[in-house]
Amino acid sequence: MQDLQQKITAGAFWMVGFRLVERTLGFVSTLILARLLLPEDFGVVAMALSIMAILELLGSFNLDMVLIQKQQAGRDQYDTAWTIRVIYGVVCALLLLLLAYPMAAFYREDRVIPIMAVTALGTLLASCENIGTVDFRKDLRFQMEFKFRLRRKLVGFFTAVPLAFLLQNYWALVLGSLATSVAGLVQSYTMHPYRPRFSLVAVRELFAFAGWLQLNNVLWFLHSKSSSFVIGRVAGASALGVFTLGSEISALPSTELTAPINRAVYPGYARLAHDHALLNAEFLRVLGMIWLLALPASAGIAVLAEPIVHVLLGPNWTAAVPVLQVLAVQGALQIAQGNIGYVLMAAGRARLFTIQLALYPAISLPLIVYFGGRNGAIGAAWGYLLAAIPMVPISYAVMTRVTGLRLSAVLSSVWRPAFGALLMAACVYGFWKIAGSRVPAAWTILALAGAVLVGALAYAVSVYVLWRWSGRPASAERAALGWLNGRLGGRLARA
Repeated sequence: MQDLQQKITAGAFWMVGFRLVERTLGFVSTLILARLLLPEDFGVVAMALSIMAILELLGSFNLDMVLIQKQQAGRDQYDTAWTIRVIYGVVCALLLLLLAYPMAAFYREDRVIPIMAVTALGTLLASCENIGTVDFRKDLRFQMEFKFRLRRKLVGFFTAVPLAFLLQNYWALVLGSLATSVAGLVQSYTMHPYRPRFSLVAVRELFAFAGWLQLNNVLWFLHSKSSSFVIGRVAGASALGVFTLGSEISALPSTELTAPINRAVYPGYARLAHDHALLNAEFLRVLGMIWLLALPASAGIAVLAEPIVHVLLGPNWTAAVPVLQVLAVQGALQIAQGNIGYVLMAAGRARLFTIQLALYPAISLPLIVYFGGRNGAIGAAWGYLLAAIPMVPISYAVMTRVTGLRLSAVLSSVWRPAFGALLMAACVYGFWKIAGSRVPAAWTILALAGAVLVGALAYAVSVYVLWRWSGRPASAERAALGWLNGRLGGRLARA
């Protein structure tokens, strides 16, 4: 158990660290593109990708998670998973071509047609990637997992950015995405020796579990992506571009911190699924880690939304400030739930997770349609926030029912990061009110960097003091200090 915990912890921190490097490239790319392109360019691409997101969702089947959950999966299961993905890739590409003209008519935007045609090609190439790369996660070889993903990102970055300078339009985004798909296909076969074959021998076995995961994808899409259709139809491309970029920035703590942790711990959960006591202990450890790393990031984005938009995106994106503030709070509520869904899936309770997940669109869709139709991007953001509030207690009620988890144990794991994030937000807000309003415009970026530094120090010191005051329990704080001490060669412990 201890060896598995060490692998999971090391994998989580490596995945977070590598993900931050990867995301830095993506964020720098976004900033450059936001300076060179207009909100309308982002909005047109978002229109074209809205139907793509639906088709990808319907055909993803989460077969990689099925192969990880089935610890004894062999060639029959791997080949069947790859064959299903290729077949749907062909179907998806054809549907994109057929739906290009209807989607252009729906949005009243002819530029959607060629974008969807190029996207169809990228989808077909991505579906043919080597299924053997699933073993990087299944065998807890997270360095290989990140190298695979990072190389794809580098190709997309060094394609999109030069094209943005050259073309000065949305084609830089489209061709950058296509280059990423090509790189993923090539790297998957050069980095892993597995060579898949066409087979459907294990299709019934895989879909017995994947069917519930697929339904989960559909439900989550209805909750998270329905705003694209509402805003794009009612408010137009510019408002959709504002919401899309605001949503992307506010989701950074989830996508760049929580998501890589989840990728690292899910294989470990699958190995512990037979013992609820061990599973609960590991979940609490990981939950503390998620709160420790991701919660202060969401709090910082909410407090510094205005300077983030003005400094990093420029004057064309002022309308994104309130959207970013509201969605950052919604993201914090999402982080508060940790990775309960991954625990339920690892334990083979995907059906129960599906029932819980069905509540999301049932609550959020009416709110998004009502508020988004009335107030555009900011209305849709409020719809997401109001829907997220009741889901936190519901998620923990489901977790308690399945594993017998005690809520007192949850509070014991997360109260220190929660208090530290609140203190950090107060310090950052005060610093910005004093320093941000007094520096010249040219020095605003330095004031923003100073606010981030003040927040990081306030958070680290407050959480460390609270951890010491609590008797230095075996928690996420101890795991983080142990990992950091290992990277520093023991110098932290000696200090």
